[in-house]
Amino acid sequence: MEGKPVPSPTPTGASTPTNGAPTANGTASTSDANAAHAIVPGLAAPNAEEVDDLRRVVESRAVELDELRKDRVALKMELDALKVKLKDLRPEDVIDSEPFKLLQSHVQHLAVEAETKKAELDRVQREADELRENGEAFRQTAVVSIQLSSLS
Repeated sequence: MEGKPVPSPTPTGASTPTNGAPTANGTASTSDANAAHAIVPGLAAPNAEEVDDLRRVVESRAVELDELRKDRVALKMELDALKVKLKDLRPEDVIDSEPFKLLQSHVQHLAVEAETKKAELDRVQREADELRENGEAFRQTAVVSIQLSSLS
């Protein structure tokens, strides 16, 4: 078995030699595999089925990684397009948007409520002024009555 290439469970085009660095030809020698297993006592050398299983896992992960990279590129392009659209946003687009309409409705409701509260405040202030005036007139009348009753 010595010197015969053994497929590696690393991505296509790379293998792991004894020092852990990938090789260019995508294979590792049996001595490399045996050396790796010699580092961990009690670890048996992988059989061909295990190596094939690992290769399939690595290949499926590589495909998944490639798909994720493509998705990332597509999302970045979409984000860039949205940024450009945001920079060129017209006032009409903002005015016609649902969030703006909702906010505008809320502002109108608050404006009506503020007017109602202002009218109520004015009414209460007038009542307070009237009570002060009536209270002062009552005090003056009471003082005069007391003074007249004390003179008699």
